[in-house]
Amino acid sequence: TDSNPPLAAADAIRIANEAMSRLDMPSTSKAWTLDHIELQELAIPRRNKESYWCWSIVYEQPVNELEPIPHMVIHVLMDGKVFTPDIVEAPLVFEH
Repeated sequence: TDSNPPLAAADAIRIANEAMSRLDMPSTSKAWTLDHIELQELAIPRRNKESYWCWSIVYEQPVNELEPIPHMVIHVLMDGKVFTPDIVEAPLVFEH
């Protein structure tokens, strides 16, 4: 088995940026900035597989410190396919 993912992180970010640029967002919305990227296994049963590995690219929009930080997650599969991005108004919660 390979120790490296078939799609490099830099390529996944480029693909996610292209997908985000095609979204129909209001021109008044603030710019999205890259927060982080992580390799994840998603449980998506299809084509005789129970799960798929993908890059999860998380963007955030700057707001004041009293508001939740809106974020968008774009999942890029190892073949370069992109899931429809989700914009989430709730703050991200990280487990420690």
